[in-house]
This record gives sequence, C-alpha cells and structure tokens, in this order.
Amino acid sequence: MLGDLILPKNGQVRFVFFAGKGGVGKSTLSAATAVSLADAGYRTLLVSTDLQRSLDDILEQPIGVTPTPIDGVENLWALDTDVKQSIAEHQLKQIAVMENIMESMPELDYIKQHYTSSPCCETASWNRMTEFMNTTDYDVLVFDTAPGGHSLETILYPLKQAKSLYTMIEAKKITAELSGKEADVALLEQIVRESEQAMRLMQSDQTRYILLMHPRRLPLFESERMLETLGEHGFKVDALLINEILPTEECERSTPFFQGLRAQQEHYVREAEKRFAHLTLDKILLCPREVIGLDALRAVSGALYGVADGVAIGG
Repeated sequence: MLGDLILPKNGQVRFVFFAGKGGVGKSTLSAATAVSLADAGYRTLLVSTDLQRSLDDILEQPIGVTPTPIDGVENLWALDTDVKQSIAEHQLKQIAVMENIMESMPELDYIKQHYTSSPCCETASWNRMTEFMNTTDYDVLVFDTAPGGHSLETILYPLKQAKSLYTMIEAKKITAELSGKEADVALLEQIVRESEQAMRLMQSDQTRYILLMHPRRLPLFESERMLETLGEHGFKVDALLINEILPTEECERSTPFFQGLRAQQEHYVREAEKRFAHLTLDKILLCPREVIGLDALRAVSGALYGVADGVAIGG
C-alpha cells in the first residue's frame, strides 16, 4: 500500500519527496500527506522548495522560512524555502570562506557561478534541504519540490558540488595549515560531510520518491525521463500517482466531449501501468472543489491512504 511506503520504520526518520511536472498537484498532495502523517502521531515537517509558495494558500496561514506550527494539526510544521534568504545565509557565507583560503581557482569560479548567477538557482534549495536532511527533530520530512527539471537539479547538484569542494580542499589543505586557516578548511570539510550524509540518506531506504503526473502524453514522457535520470544517479523512485482523473460515472452521463476526454485519460493510465509496472501506482480522482484548508486535505489523504477519521495510515 502507498501508505506503508511513507511511514517511518525502525525508529529512522522518513524522507518523502514529491516530484513531477509543474501543476500536477505536488503541493496539494504533499500537504495532504504531511497532515495525514501528523494526524497519525508522527512529528512531521513539510518543506517547500517551490518558488510559488503555494503552501500559504493551501494551509490557509502564513508559512515562514523557519518551521511554522500549523494551526489545527498537532505534530505538523511547515516552511517555505526563501531562495534569497538562503543565498544570503548559506551561499555567500560559504563563498567568503572559500575565497579566504582558495583565493582564485577554476573550481571556486564554478561554484560562485552557480551560487550567484540566478536568484532561483538550485543551490539555495539544496542548502536548506541539506540542513533538514541532517536533522533528528522530526519523524518524517515531506518535500514539495520545484517543478520538473528544477527538481532534478536540486537533487543532483550536490554531486557536482561535493566533487568540486573535494578538489579545492585537497589542493589548499597544506598551504591553509601553514597560513593558520585550518578553521576554514575544517568548515569546508564539514560542508562536504553534511552534503554527503544528505546524499546517502536520499539514496537509502529511508527516502521515498513519489512521481506525480496527469493522465496525458507529455507528463507521461517527463515522468519516464525523470525516473531514468534519477536511477542513473542511484535514486530509486517508489511510486507514481496519476492525478485529476475524471470520474467515470460523471463522464458516462455527460457529453461526447467529456466521454472522449475520459477515454484519452484511460489510454494514458494504461500506458503508465505498463511503463511503470515496477512502481506502486495509484490514481486520484479530480476533486469537485479546490483543495484548500485542513478538511479538504484530510479528505484527499483519506482517499489516498485509507485514513480512518484522520488518525491512521498504512495497512
């Protein structure tokens, strides 16, 4: 069952990533999942790395850049990744340390380019993700990732970063010790260790990746590409959710337009079942109303995870 995938096991923190093309419902389903886990008694942190900041609207309260307690849900906190603040607090600090001991190196130029070239660069989200991947304050962390390829960049970037940092540390270690800058070297080594630890967790059985798609051609192909790319880097996708399927009964009573649309959806559902036969696969009906607020989120999680009165998931 899908619910069993997201539950913590053996006293270890569970990490759940929702990924997919923009607009497929990642924010809604990650919020519903987080509410369900918190209702079941797990200390849960919902982390959004999506710049659209949808959680404020979905949860109907302001979400800060530090864990914000969610009104009406015991055990649930949420935060929005503020990219600019992440850059200011993490990236520029790292650059200053690197420049102090590295002065000028091609590897440093490479990292500076990725740190400062765009206010939406993937490193800002990664710094925040790394921070919370290494925490023990929660039982479950649910990540609402940025759309499509940006999600992959966030996940895969530390592979590039750690390699560059290793090169820089080894090249300057002896001279840094001679010049009394061992503390800066130690800080860089800590950055690498934290990044590597986060990567190990993301590639371990503690982490679950759930892809979302609409029952259409382009989302199907993008999900397939994302699964292949993640697999090439050691990340295992566990489940696929096909969202916003038209109810059969409604379409049968409706016009040929909706009947044809439902038939098209069924075609791509069958394609997904063939192409992703090794994954846990579930389908979610189109909701008649926007999923806003805790009652609506609990209704979604109940349909998805078999929640009874909002207090139990899994089988």
